[in-house]
Amino acid sequence: MRKSCLFLVPLLFLAVSCGFELPLNEMSSAKVSLSKAKSVDAEKFASEEYSAASEFLMKSHEAIRDEKAEDAKSNAIKAKISGDQAYEKALPLWSESYLAEAKKSVDEMKSSGSEKFAPQEHDSVIKLLADAEKDYSDKKYFESKDKSVQAKALADKTKFSVLSAINSKRGSLKDRLNSLKVSLSDLESDGASRLFPEKTESANAKLTSADTNINETKFDDADKDLSEAEAVVNELKISLGGKKKNALDKIAAVENELTELKKSADKDVTKPESLLADAKKFNAEKDYDSAIVKCDEALAEIDRFEAIDIREDEHQQFEALSLKSPDDFSAMDITFVSGEEVR
Repeated sequence: MRKSCLFLVPLLFLAVSCGFELPLNEMSSAKVSLSKAKSVDAEKFASEEYSAASEFLMKSHEAIRDEKAEDAKSNAIKAKISGDQAYEKALPLWSESYLAEAKKSVDEMKSSGSEKFAPQEHDSVIKLLADAEKDYSDKKYFESKDKSVQAKALADKTKFSVLSAINSKRGSLKDRLNSLKVSLSDLESDGASRLFPEKTESANAKLTSADTNINETKFDDADKDLSEAEAVVNELKISLGGKKKNALDKIAAVENELTELKKSADKDVTKPESLLADAKKFNAEKDYDSAIVKCDEALAEIDRFEAIDIREDEHQQFEALSLKSPDDFSAMDITFVSGEEVR
């Protein structure tokens, strides 16, 4: 046989034409064994055995090339044995790797709050993982691997949906919190801290508690805090609004009384006007209680004088009146005179 035929003719044809018997069954079995080992990542989990199987199979091919039938068969058998060993060693480790990945995903899912925010999905994942662990314990490695894959996929999906729900809920609560903070800040700027210190302090405490609970994903507690804070803020709005309106109404009343008093009598209104100016100043400073007090003082000062018995002549011109000061237990008559009567 010429050497050139080794390169020009396939090995099988060469062996047959030269009367060389190939160990086809042994080599086929070795290849199947090596393929099975590869399917369970034997290159990673049983590297020595897998490498040995690959080397024996390569030697079997080389022996065929060198027309050494016995060596080809022997190495093919050794390749199958090593391949089977690689498979047996790698299989549980391969299955265990999927189980480990599933456990990692399940732990992350639990940490996300799945038991609270997605209880049904949480329980399904836990059951799948338990089944995967049992199958592994029973050496049902393929069944364990399949369930591990399912558990991991569902755990990852559940974690994602839980985190999305948490972020959405947290955002909603944060919006409520920030809105209440703005409202309370406006009320404080409008004098609520001075006028209603206990309510203002209570509202601030509730908002602080809500913020902490939101960050700790205690959403039910946060919602309760916010609801209570909203109630206090609304009370403050009503109470403060009443104070503001009362102060403005009092100021308007003083202004009207002063206007009428100036029309009906020649009276020094310096003091009530000064009290009115003070009231307006306090009102501008959001000190509504002090503004109301000054208005009451001004009204009291104005009410010291009461015009009674106002008389007019036939032309409806002022003729006379009596000016009474009840607080001073005094009164005086004022009469309009003209012409020779004036002295």
